[in-house]
Amino acid sequence: RRPVVSNAPWLVVHASGDELVDGGQSSLWLATLQANGVPAEVFDPGDVSHFDVVHNLSKTGDPTAEAIIRFAHGL
Repeated sequence: RRPVVSNAPWLVVHASGDELVDGGQSSLWLATLQANGVPAEVFDPGDVSHFDVVHNLSKTGDPTAEAIIRFAHGL
């Protein structure tokens, strides 16, 4: 493995209902970022599908969109 060369913060979004991406991949990516000193946090929008997470971003009050906005405001 190559080290992560970045200090830009990450918000890892992974829904527990994601049918395409295994949750372990997101957990491993988060752990890798943190082990390399990269500020990172995770947001789980719950039991929604992979595509619903993306589709719902345009809806007012969407929890994932709100989490992204909060994350961006904290930068």
